[in-house]
This record gives sequence, C-alpha cells and structure tokens, in this order.
Amino acid sequence: MKTAVQIGTNTPTDSDPLWPLCLEGKFDYIHLIEPSDIHNDAIAALYDGHCHEIHNIAITPDPDMREARLYDLSANTSHNSLVKRLSHPWREGGGDLRFEMVPCMTLGLFCDIHKIQSIDLLCIDTEGLDSEIILSIDFVKIQIKEMIWETWDHEDDDENGAYRTGIDIHNEVLAKLEHYGYTVSACGIENLRAVKEQL
Repeated sequence: MKTAVQIGTNTPTDSDPLWPLCLEGKFDYIHLIEPSDIHNDAIAALYDGHCHEIHNIAITPDPDMREARLYDLSANTSHNSLVKRLSHPWREGGGDLRFEMVPCMTLGLFCDIHKIQSIDLLCIDTEGLDSEIILSIDFVKIQIKEMIWETWDHEDDDENGAYRTGIDIHNEVLAKLEHYGYTVSACGIENLRAVKEQL
C-alpha cells in the first residue's frame, strides 16, 4: 500500500508538493497532520474522494513533549508553527504572537500508533521546524522512500531558543540523509527533495 504523510497540511496551495500527486491517485492512504482544527473542513473537502485521515496534532522532535504552544503567524491562521519565529513578516509591526495549546508527539510515536513502517512520500512544512524533525527520524525503524521539505536560511529564528534553525542544522540534515543513502536535490524554489532509490 502506497502511503503519504504530510506534516503541516493547512490547505493545499500551488506550492504544495503533495496535492498534485494526490490528484493523480499516487497513494492508497494519506495521513494529513495539521495541529489547528480550524482547517479541518477545508482539508476534508479538498481531499474528498481520497482515502485520508486528518490528525490534529503537532509533530515535535522532543520525545518527552506531549503539549506545545502553536504560534499563529498570520492574520488568517494560514501559517502556524511551534517555532516562535522572529523572521515572519507578520511580526514587523511588533507585539507578541497569538498561540493555542496543542497535543504533540514525535513522528516515530505517530508511526507506532498508526502502525506505519514505510512511507512513500513524507512532506514537511512546519514554518521552521523541518530540520529538527528530520534529525529526529529513525530511518532504520521507518523506511521513507522520498521526502520533501522547506529550506530554511534564517539563523537563530526561534525567539524562545527552543529549536535550532539556519545553515548549521541544515548541513547536519544533509549529512544524515547522505549517510542513509538519500540523494538530495532542489524541488521548486523553496523546497528540497530527498530520494532513496533502494529500500
């Protein structure tokens, strides 16, 4: 069974790498992870006719974290993150960010709960947490054929200092993926793709 997992679903846009593949019927089952349930109706309508499940949780790299602040980075809740981003344009006016408390777990625990041992496509778009999540993945336990994630060049972008961002952690991700036999290439303007030819 071909399975896709998207961390940070929100509502599909032109830059969403998963949505066009779903329209082509590439997957038998799709796990859509979006911490804010405000988007559930829109997501369900867009994926109607596809075998999918919406999970209102946040994925964290911290195995001990079960609840976290989800920061609203936009006026219409179209961008949110566990990272209290300093770089987001919404913050130019000053002031603090709205947040809600959401349940969270690691990708490993999520896969254990849903009995996922292999993923054909993993898409990650978490507004700054992508690299930390990738570094937390056990690639021996979870076999992932292809990943697409957002590049992040902002250094020290977390006001709380809880998560790392920038070139150093980006290079750690590239080194880890190379170690596990992935080939990394550009995927559009903002994303990278890692493909493992043999699982």
